Amino acid sequence: EFLEGEMPSSRPLREDDPSLLVLLIDTNPRFWLKQTQLRQRSNHSSSDLQSDSHSENSVFISVMDQIFVFLNSFLLLNRGNHLAVIASHPRESRYLFPVEREGYSALSHKESDFSFASMNGRIMSELELLLNSSVEEKSECRNSRFAGSLSLALCHINRMIFENPNIHPRILSLCASEDLSSEYISVMNCIFSAQKQNVPLDVCVLIDTDSLFMQQAAHLTNGIYWKPIRFEHLLQDFLTIFLPDLYSRKHLILPKSEQIDFRATCFCHRKVIDVGFVCPVCLSIFCDELTKCRTCGTRMPKKRIRRESKPIIKFENT
Repeated sequence: EFLEGEMPSSRPLREDDPSLLVLLIDTNPRFWLKQTQLRQRSNHSSSDLQSDSHSENSVFISVMDQIFVFLNSFLLLNRGNHLAVIASHPRESRYLFPVEREGYSALSHKESDFSFASMNGRIMSELELLLNSSVEEKSECRNSRFAGSLSLALCHINRMIFENPNIHPRILSLCASEDLSSEYISVMNCIFSAQKQNVPLDVCVLIDTDSLFMQQAAHLTNGIYWKPIRFEHLLQDFLTIFLPDLYSRKHLILPKSEQIDFRATCFCHRKVIDVGFVCPVCLSIFCDELTKCRTCGTRMPKKRIRRESKPIIKFENT
């Protein structure tokens, strides 16, 4: 038993403790369409794989098939494990599983009518609804809103910990979008909240460039930052890197980031900077000195503190 006011996740880990996995799937249509086009071009140039380009969403479907195997394996590890899947979209963040409007609660994994096929079908049906609605409503944003999906994940974890104090939560983010400088404050607040609740944030980056937000998130929350080489081998990465629970990770040699970039991104040009100007009200970061903050409209102070050229303490020879 834990003391009142103590986070349950801060208790010592035991082998039979259940786990809660919250999976964040980046459903950025631009990224998946680009990957599908690249695969179709490679299949068209290769005569051996020419017959494989039969579906427009073949890359996304193949990745989802590997994700389903990973999710089913996670639920089979412990009968007390619980699962939640959230879609991170450029327009919104939506629950894919569990879906509350269908009367399905997060604690119904033990029901007799539960099956992996029904869970996989429910997730795919919610994905179809989300993608069809995004086609009808065009959005100007090209990247997914990670701050919203991460906030939903933390709220879901907080509710599950209240219902089951013995559970150990963790978050796995499948990132397929670049960082949004406008979400820097929101993402960092979520990262600090996850760090305070001892919730590891694992990251699987699918884009070519590294994500500064995800690197800092994995480092601050003691999570795993991994960048796979090929999409065809995602299932192997999921089962060997992200499937072990927090207790088993102590006995495994898992990949760690050797170099972590802690630099911030400016809000004006979305560039990584070493030295910048910070708004004292909203903490927005700019690479150039401004008279007025572009985010909140606060007037920036004109006078800056200058370093003293003379030493404050003088040492005399004795």
